[in-house]
Amino acid sequence: MVGYTGSSPAAYHFAKEWHKNAEIARAYLEKAAKRAKKYADKDRRPENFKVGDKVLVKLQPAQLKFFPKCTTDWCGAR
Repeated sequence: MVGYTGSSPAAYHFAKEWHKNAEIARAYLEKAAKRAKKYADKDRRPENFKVGDKVLVKLQPAQLKFFPKCTTDWCGAR
């Protein structure tokens, strides 16, 4: 087992149980992430843009300082 190299049997069993529970939790989180992705992708459609296409860009407030022409959160073609 990885993570414990001492001679205490109680500590070894504790570490072994800890690793087992961590693996179970990791598996549940992976399963939940796959389920969430499935539902998130359900309403998505592929977007294909070409050079010269006009798009609307959502900017975070911290990003607005780099785009002084944008006065709101939404900055698109004017």
